[in-house]
Amino acid sequence: MRAYGNSMITDFIARLRDRIEGINIDMLKVPGNMGTFYAEHKRILEALRKGDGEAAAKEMDEHLKGGKMRLIVG
Repeated sequence: MRAYGNSMITDFIARLRDRIEGINIDMLKVPGNMGTFYAEHKRILEALRKGDGEAAAKEMDEHLKGGKMRLIVG
C-alpha cells in the first residue's frame, strides 16, 4: 500500500487492523476462549502439515464461523 503512495488507504487499513486486534484481545479475555482458539488453530495447522487443503479449509471455515458467533453472542 505504501509503495503506491495512497496514504488514505494505508491509514484506513491500519485503523481497521488496530480495531480487529482490539476485538481479538477482548475475545481472548472471555473464559474458555483461549483454549477454544488454541484447539481450532491446532486442527488447522495439523491439516496443513498433512497437506490436506480441504480439511484445512473446513477447519478454517469452522474457526471463522465460531469466532463470529462468539463475537455476536458476547
